[in-house]
Amino acid sequence: MNFTDYLSDGFDRLGDLLPLALVPFFATFLHIDDIRKTVNLTGGHMGVKFQFPTALPTYWTFTSVPNSTVTGVHISPTMYFAPIYVVVTSVLMAGFLGSIRESIETGRYDFAYNARTYFLPFLGYSVLVWVAFFASFALGVAFGPLLIVALLALFVLSFVFYGAPFVIVVDDRSLVEALRGSYELAAVDSDYAAFGGGYFVFVLVASLVGTLLINLGISGIVIGAVLSAPVSLALTVATVEFFIDLGWPGSDPVERPPTERSDY
Repeated sequence: MNFTDYLSDGFDRLGDLLPLALVPFFATFLHIDDIRKTVNLTGGHMGVKFQFPTALPTYWTFTSVPNSTVTGVHISPTMYFAPIYVVVTSVLMAGFLGSIRESIETGRYDFAYNARTYFLPFLGYSVLVWVAFFASFALGVAFGPLLIVALLALFVLSFVFYGAPFVIVVDDRSLVEALRGSYELAAVDSDYAAFGGGYFVFVLVASLVGTLLINLGISGIVIGAVLSAPVSLALTVATVEFFIDLGWPGSDPVERPPTERSDY
């Protein structure tokens, strides 16, 4: 199966999982800085978004956010709330991915149980993502010419380790094991690259529309959050199913057409 097959399967499963679409909808409004930039936007804005699979896609996954008009080094006041943001999003990611995996395999899910079970590895993953981001930012500020290098490094890392959150819930691995497994898949498995590439292209195309909505201001964000929530859910279902079929590095992948998948 290729990316489009998994995505089609993801949309087919929305009926049973639709309440989980509230998670990406709610998470959209946690991006305070993106909302602030959108509300303060003057003039029209167009753009595209580059994104490999993510544990909790939101409207902002499909949106190129306008750059701040502030010149020089600027730290957003919302960064002071970063610890709270990390904790909340870790809870949401754990419950979201865990519930999708549980529903695919059993036909039911317990969001609270999955949030508790996977919270710590997702908290560690979120902290690592923030550390990588701030390290790149600091490198770019301290050594301007190295900013492009830092951004390229972030791009490569986002591809190599995009599988880690999914490996955590699908294979029930620790954070360290999931990072190692994602690295091994990225290094040797062409299916990993093909699925990531398909996801990347889908987001790029969808962002052409998503970015236009921010020109409507706060109403555009609300519309985007509503429209993108089921798409985000379908994408995540597709990615979880892909990793279920892919298996742990070194194991034999499972090839199952949609008709042979669980219909729970």
